[in-house]
Amino acid sequence: MRNRIRTILAVLLTAVFLLTGCRIFKKDVHTVLTLTNAALTNVAEVESAEVKIRGTGDLNATYEALNIGLNMKLGTDMDLEMTKKPERTKGTAAITIGAIGQEQVIDGVLYKDTAGDGTKTTYVQWQGGDWLKRTSAPAEQTEEKKGFTVPSSLVQTVGIMKAIADGGINAELQEETVTVNDKEAWQMDLVITGEFLSQILDKGGFSLGGLTIDTANIDWASLEVPAQIYIYKETELPARITMDCTQIGAQIIESMFTDYMDSLSLEGIKLKVTSYTLDITLDKYNEIEAFEIPAEAAAARETESLMPSLKDVLKFW
Repeated sequence: MRNRIRTILAVLLTAVFLLTGCRIFKKDVHTVLTLTNAALTNVAEVESAEVKIRGTGDLNATYEALNIGLNMKLGTDMDLEMTKKPERTKGTAAITIGAIGQEQVIDGVLYKDTAGDGTKTTYVQWQGGDWLKRTSAPAEQTEEKKGFTVPSSLVQTVGIMKAIADGGINAELQEETVTVNDKEAWQMDLVITGEFLSQILDKGGFSLGGLTIDTANIDWASLEVPAQIYIYKETELPARITMDCTQIGAQIIESMFTDYMDSLSLEGIKLKVTSYTLDITLDKYNEIEAFEIPAEAAAARETESLMPSLKDVLKFW
């Protein structure tokens, strides 16, 4: 009789495990290491993706000669579609500057094309004006040790995940999932060090429109970037990365502003960044169709800088 009861209990327990999907054991499977390794494996098979980048900053500009200050808001938005074959990117960009109750939005359209030999060409059109073009040969890309240019945000996200998988960055997996693009996703919290940033940004980096930024004076050792990485639960692909870039944003944006003012021979105007956050979401994996570079963009004149002119920035002020 006892043996029969034990047999029945064993059958019942087995059925419970099967019906619940063995959740007791599955819980241990979802770790930082397994999730990042799975995402790295899956992203290698991706042929296309949609990327949305949202940057938000609070700034303070001062004019020393008149001892006046001005609080400002800075927004940098990019909606991109990327394909692997051919290796291209297209999308829209918007720079929003708010101050003294007014807001100026500078709209742009951009394309980026990588040729078979590795030559990269970026095309940008601001405010419906003339197209601008900047070409970078493979040799130039490897020699630009002091600066970084427009990256693939997907590549950077992958770089961070590789560092997590290799133990170079510590991350903590949250027990509960969250919603990203109406889909369930796992969340990992981490802090990205300046040392790691210096490595990945020398190969790509954050910028807008192909502008190369000098990184020689950045104090990498002092930088820390609190971040969150999200991985879709169903597909185990990168979903989102959010970063508090106040420290690095301050050094980069303030340096860019100083160089810009110097190029215009304007003195005594200083800019301080009090906060800057970056939010990158990824979606529509393998849903983006191949596209061509518009003829009017391909025929654009070559230029060193693809950023909007001061005239564009101050157009409506």
